[in-house]
Amino acid sequence: MSSHPPSTSFLSRVLLVSLVIALAITAVPVLASISSLVPIAGRWPTADCRPGPTGCTPTDAYGHGAELGWFDPDTATFTFCDWRGTQLHDCVEVLVPDPGFGWEPLVFDHDGDGFSEVAIRNPIDAETRVYRISTTGFNDANAIELWTLEPITTIYVGTSSDQPVTGVWNGETYIGIFKPAGSESKFVLESETDALYIPFPSIHDGARAVVGDWLARGYDQVGQIHPFTDVLHFIDPFDSTSPRFIPGQEETYGIRFVGRLWSHDSLSFYGVFDPNNLTFHLRVLLTADTEPPLPIDINIDPPNLTSPGGYGGDAR
Repeated sequence: MSSHPPSTSFLSRVLLVSLVIALAITAVPVLASISSLVPIAGRWPTADCRPGPTGCTPTDAYGHGAELGWFDPDTATFTFCDWRGTQLHDCVEVLVPDPGFGWEPLVFDHDGDGFSEVAIRNPIDAETRVYRISTTGFNDANAIELWTLEPITTIYVGTSSDQPVTGVWNGETYIGIFKPAGSESKFVLESETDALYIPFPSIHDGARAVVGDWLARGYDQVGQIHPFTDVLHFIDPFDSTSPRFIPGQEETYGIRFVGRLWSHDSLSFYGVFDPNNLTFHLRVLLTADTEPPLPIDINIDPPNLTSPGGYGGDAR
């Protein structure tokens, strides 16, 4: 049997297929950039509530005293939105000064004024840079004119193998860590006056550590989100009836996270953020002392990008 070299047309088809495959591979990071968005929750200035001499009530006009947004680690950019009812408004993008790309965000009240500061943490060496959210003026649409992040301090939070957490302990906001070590895993929660060590065996190697007050007791509990069942397992270090749980939302695509409703005794919620359509799905325990607990769900539509102030606008 004789063999013949490939024809020119055959080689052309091979090159064309190879080119298509190469283009498809180079397009993947574009999608990865969307899915890398990290949800955040906190209290930052809005048109009707901001730090200063006039201040504002702990509860804004929509009754929750909390705001939502996200962080893009690829561009080191925070997006802060005004949560009104079932929609996000006046979303603005704020670039971190002297950014570290690929770092992870933290949101907590560093100075105790009732509003959040933000931080970014280097997962390699645990360097954590803390920033104050500063705003100036209003434009014609009653949206904040200028947003900046002012550096406050740099600290080191745990080691590269630790998971950072933030919460409230002894009436103060702290940054803590979860040290994964199988059955010897533990939380180390530190504040200005005290440190709390809470044993919490890992429920799964891929579990995410979280801190929040899901029982409305005025102090935080610690927990882990199971990577497959999405169930939030948590314990109250002062309650012998723990552990407790919040049912997962397996049917909902997105990134799992936690936050708190400041106007409701800082009651924490368990949330899911879909980075593809920028929607949030929040779950709050209505009666946490029952087994199983009775949750209530809050679904938040994509941002209203045509609302007064728009998306970014003068605040970019």
